[in-house]
Amino acid sequence: MKLATVFLLALLTAGCGLADSIDTGGNSNQVPVEVLSVIDGDTIRILYDGEKTTVRYLLIDTPETNHPRFGEQPSPLR
Repeated sequence: MKLATVFLLALLTAGCGLADSIDTGGNSNQVPVEVLSVIDGDTIRILYDGEKTTVRYLLIDTPETNHPRFGEQPSPLR
């Protein structure tokens, strides 16, 4: 029972503290952007409304290819 309670609390608080996230309010309208480059499997650079920005996909975890401190991480498939 204690494990189930801990799991439920972890699940409920998983999205808390994401200050940079944007609440869409349930709106699923799409916004056209231009993909400038693919950094790795979970990060891209885009041009949105005249500004370049980096986008990280949620719930996707891939090896880093351009980490500022650790460099390239080995792929588990290599």
